[in-house]
Amino acid sequence: MFHVAYAINEPYIDYCLVSMVSLLENNKGASIWFHILTDTISEGGKEKIIGFLKSRNAQVSFHEVPDSKVSNLALNGWGKYAWYRLFLPELVESDIDRILYLDTDTIVCGSLSDLFAMDLSGVSLAGCMDIMGFYDGIFKRLGYPKKFGYICSGVLLMNLDYFRRHSLSRKIIEYSLQHPEKIDFPDQDSINCVCHPTMKLLPLKYDMLAPFFTNAGFIKSHEEEVKDMLHDPRIIHYAGCNPWIKRKDKHYYHDEFRKYADMVGGVTEKYGNPWHIRIRIWVKGILGRAGVSCFKDYIPKKPSDFSCLNKLY
Repeated sequence: MFHVAYAINEPYIDYCLVSMVSLLENNKGASIWFHILTDTISEGGKEKIIGFLKSRNAQVSFHEVPDSKVSNLALNGWGKYAWYRLFLPELVESDIDRILYLDTDTIVCGSLSDLFAMDLSGVSLAGCMDIMGFYDGIFKRLGYPKKFGYICSGVLLMNLDYFRRHSLSRKIIEYSLQHPEKIDFPDQDSINCVCHPTMKLLPLKYDMLAPFFTNAGFIKSHEEEVKDMLHDPRIIHYAGCNPWIKRKDKHYYHDEFRKYADMVGGVTEKYGNPWHIRIRIWVKGILGRAGVSCFKDYIPKKPSDFSCLNKLY
C-alpha cells in the first residue's frame, strides 16, 4: 500500500487532483491511499475528491489540523500548511509506518515502487537536495556540516515509526521556537536542523526543481545527475513557477502538467493577481526599465533559459 499525503485548502483541490491522477496513471496496479491534511474543506469539496478517486480504485482520508497547533509557529511569508506535514505521525493510523508527503505543485511521472520499498532502517526521512544545499551559505546560517545535505521539504518520504519513537515532530517544532534567528524557511530549515544526522538523500529525479534546469553552473557541475533526471524523471516539482499561473519563467516540464490537468478537467491557467494589481506592476515595470531605482524589482523577468540544458540533452 502506498500512503501519500497532501496539505491543502479548498482553492487547491483541483491542483491536488492533478497531482493525484499523475501518480495513479504512472503507478497502475499499486494500492494507493491518499491523506488530505487541511484546516477545512467543504463537504462538496470532499465529495469531489472522493468521487474522483473512487473511479480510479484509490482511497482517501481527511485529517483536520486545528489552528491551535500552528498559531505560534513562524511563517516568514509562507502558509501555515507548510507545518501540517509534521503532524502526520499522530494523525494517520499507528500501523502506517511510512508515508510520502507531496506538495500540491508536484507531478508524478514514473513508478514510486522503488521509493516505497526503500530500506529506512535508522532513517528519519528521505528527500532530495534543495538547490541551496549545493552551496555553502545555507550551512553557515544553520550551523551544521555540509556533508549531511539540505533537503527540500516539498517531497518527503517520512519514516513515521522513527518519528514516533524519537518524538521528532515535537523536536522540530521546539527547534523553530527556540532558534527563530536561524529560520528563513520555517518548516524546511527546522526539519533539516533536527533531522540532518538521520536523513537519506534521494536522487534528484525524485524532486525535480526548476533551478536544476536553468542554472548553467549547476548543470555543468552535476551533469550526470541532470542526465538521470532527463532520462528517468519520477517527480516534477513546480516550486516557484506554478503551472496554473500565467508566467514567462516556466519550469522545463511546464507542459507535462497540462497532460494530467486535462484528465481532471476545468483546470486552466490564470493570472496570479487581480487586473488592477497587474496594471500597477506593469507600470512599475516600465518605471524600473526607465532607470527609476526604487522600481528595479518590478522589471519583468525574462523567459527561462534552457539553452544549456538543451545542449546537454
